[in-house]
Amino acid sequence: MLKVYLFALAVWVLIITPGVIYRRKKIGKALLRLGYFIFILFCIELACILAFYVKNGRWTYDERKVYLRQLFEPNPYMIGVPRRNVSVTFRGKTYTHNSTGFRGKEFPPKSQKIRVIAMGGSTTYGANVNDGETWPADLENLLGPEYEVLNFGVIGHGTVEHINQASLILPEYKPDVLIILAGLNDLRNLHVKNLAPDYSDYHAPSLRGGMGFCSEGGAENLASIRAAIFVLKRVRMYPKCEFDDLAPQEDDSPAGEDYARYLYRRNLTTLVTVAKGQGLKPILVPQVLLKELQGENKMRWWIPFVADERIADYMDQYNGIMREVAQQQGLYYAEEVLQQPWTGDDFVDPTHLNAAGNQKFAAALQKSVAAARGTH
Repeated sequence: MLKVYLFALAVWVLIITPGVIYRRKKIGKALLRLGYFIFILFCIELACILAFYVKNGRWTYDERKVYLRQLFEPNPYMIGVPRRNVSVTFRGKTYTHNSTGFRGKEFPPKSQKIRVIAMGGSTTYGANVNDGETWPADLENLLGPEYEVLNFGVIGHGTVEHINQASLILPEYKPDVLIILAGLNDLRNLHVKNLAPDYSDYHAPSLRGGMGFCSEGGAENLASIRAAIFVLKRVRMYPKCEFDDLAPQEDDSPAGEDYARYLYRRNLTTLVTVAKGQGLKPILVPQVLLKELQGENKMRWWIPFVADERIADYMDQYNGIMREVAQQQGLYYAEEVLQQPWTGDDFVDPTHLNAAGNQKFAAALQKSVAAARGTH
């Protein structure tokens, strides 16, 4: 949107300049009237921008949802899935989906190579890094030519979506090894009051809104248009989406925490059971965080009811649940990723690794894959 505003400003200058020069002529007066009208629109837009920032704490011209909507499309079973055959560059990073709708290069339905599938959320998909800088891409390079690694990661997906993906999509690609990196996108449901067992009361609608499926885009990115739509929605003259009325309440009671952890354990166990039914013994991978970058509510937009300084502690609990499930199910738990000397140089934000961090993560997982295949 900044480009749109700059373009509009340039057009205004081109209109107002000859208007001033020829202000005594008829054409000059007409240009000045048009320039004054555009100036008033600018003022209205600026006022709406500032009002939006005061209300929401962010600028209207953040185009994150626009690029996500270009990359993902709604899905009735998995909220959102990657669009096929798209390539989008956003903030200097290129995101490419192949003809089957997964990030990275093309791959055949069947292969003579040892097929590894990586399942997870944005930390698997590779938010904020280029196509060849994700840890699945790095892992394929490290494992060697006899292996191929398919990136099944989808931004925002948690165990509910993983279960559906493992049940409905995974069997078509017949992997030899399944790697599951999970936990962070389940943790976001912690302290949500009256949490639904399928996360349908908070996680699902908020992810639809976060992926930009609530009709935002185009002219609606203008603050004045958004303000008009807001008013029209209030008087029921513009269609709402479920995200508009999403207002989760907080419940940080011990019983609420226990229930959220129970759901994560239950979902993870179900996911493992689905994978085992396909002859797989998945490698379970814990979530790594950069504790030093947490604070100042940097994560409240994603995990609304957990203070930043508590996220690492709760993530340790969820990682502990994964470890217990792995032990109970006789699976390999990739402790190696937690044993790395993680620093700020490995992250772009508290949860997402940069290119160098993904290389380090892949190197740790290379050892996990070798160890897991040795024990199977």
